[in-house]
Amino acid sequence: MDLKTQLDEIRKQRIKIYHILSFDLSIARVNELVTITGSYIYCLLQSGTASLVLNELEGDSIDLLKFRAIKAPFYRLFLSNAAQVGITIKLAIGVQSDWFEIDDSGASILGGVITEASSPSLFNIPCPVANTEYVQGLGECRKFMVKARGGILKVALVFGQSGTYYILLADGQSWNEDLIHPTALNLYFQSATAGMVAEIVKWL
Repeated sequence: MDLKTQLDEIRKQRIKIYHILSFDLSIARVNELVTITGSYIYCLLQSGTASLVLNELEGDSIDLLKFRAIKAPFYRLFLSNAAQVGITIKLAIGVQSDWFEIDDSGASILGGVITEASSPSLFNIPCPVANTEYVQGLGECRKFMVKARGGILKVALVFGQSGTYYILLADGQSWNEDLIHPTALNLYFQSATAGMVAEIVKWL
């Protein structure tokens, strides 16, 4: 069916091509029945955990934090989640997947949803001994910046590689990474100048 024919049918029959369902995850659920039909699901969940089973309870559970887009025909859903205070999940339900489908091809690692970075943390890490590797753990983050102060800084992402495989930053130069979501990130660095400082900012 071409686009004009689709639009004519939608206009004449007033077809609703998608629904948005919201669920408060502070309420624990075990296979709660959601009676709705469609052929496409997109999960708008930025944190927390939840899962779906399509059609029959004998089916496999789908982790919505890992698999945001589901393209399959269904006539009912079963939602499960542990109690998570302050977390809400939204499901965009497409009546027909060729009429409604969210393009998440540019999405981040976190299951197809790019979230705004916030909650900055600042670190000033001294390098008192020249040509010696130092480390700063950033943990989970969505963005970071590292800047050299007082000398040339070599920055690596792998332990023991700050002297061999590194990003080289001149004094006052910075390195930025955005739209990332590692759960545990470490920066390793060293300098030929004793007493220089690595300035680091990370955002959650």
